[in-house]
Amino acid sequence: MVRKALEVIREAEARGLRFVEQDGRLGLEGPEEVRAAFRQEYGEVIPVLKGAILALLRDEARLDEAMEARLEFALAYEAKLETEAEEDGAPAWLAYTMWCLLADALNGFVLRGLGDDWPKVQAAVASGKGRELRERALERWVEAYKAMEAHRFRMRWEDEAWREELRRMGQEAELWAWRAWLVELAKKNPEAEGQDELDPWVDLRPWVAWFARNGKRLGLVWKEAA
Repeated sequence: MVRKALEVIREAEARGLRFVEQDGRLGLEGPEEVRAAFRQEYGEVIPVLKGAILALLRDEARLDEAMEARLEFALAYEAKLETEAEEDGAPAWLAYTMWCLLADALNGFVLRGLGDDWPKVQAAVASGKGRELRERALERWVEAYKAMEAHRFRMRWEDEAWREELRRMGQEAELWAWRAWLVELAKKNPEAEGQDELDPWVDLRPWVAWFARNGKRLGLVWKEAA
């Protein structure tokens, strides 16, 4: 959420706009015409990111040096995969699934880093449980993401309780994607004790292969591609 919120804040600033807090509410300052166009484009995203944007404005989620480094890596990693995807030729449903999963995984990594359980993840992967952990996390992500999308489809953006539930469901999906990401990090970095020793450029081909095998069972394959 923090990475997405920061991207929205930066995009607003690039257009001459500024998010502000007004009595606990989120406001947007700038030329009316530009604000209207921005809200038209980001109208569905801003309510979901409201809490994260306000936290950044209040400096509660200030990017420290380590988080800034993770953010820069996430943007570079996405750019690299975008270039590779143009030559990939993967089915549309699989490409879409992977991009949704990757966005959640990188958001989780930027926000949480390696987390407190990193040594346990490394130990589990070293003991041969990496595949089991990966597949469990990916399957749980699919369940959480599909539930979130079904909730989003109801389109009740003016309902605060609906938006809060959407935010909660998004965080659950992000959590499972991040756990799957930690497995890949542990496979590539079995001895890294912290972020400074980490090589984060992991190979996600095992994810692609798993979805290719299980996409139909999970209901991810679009009808026209089935």
